[in-house]
Amino acid sequence: MEIKVLEQEEIQAIKDLKVKREQLMADFGFIEIRIQELTLQKENLTNLLVEVMNSEATLSNTLQSKYGNGSIDLDKGEITVVG
Repeated sequence: MEIKVLEQEEIQAIKDLKVKREQLMADFGFIEIRIQELTLQKENLTNLLVEVMNSEATLSNTLQSKYGNGSIDLDKGEITVVG
């Protein structure tokens, strides 16, 4: 078996590529963690949206039962009942 010596520039090129690869791996790991965090935030916001929609439906049903069908003017605090 023959052993040959690499040139200094070749050794440095290999080392530089190794450093770049390690940095990319670290960056990908960071991005993956952010993706997971954002996924959790999205799930939490989706749950909050469902709660708001349920509250809107409940309030709408309550107001409809109390006043009947109509349109609400929030500025005047009035409801115009239809039919």
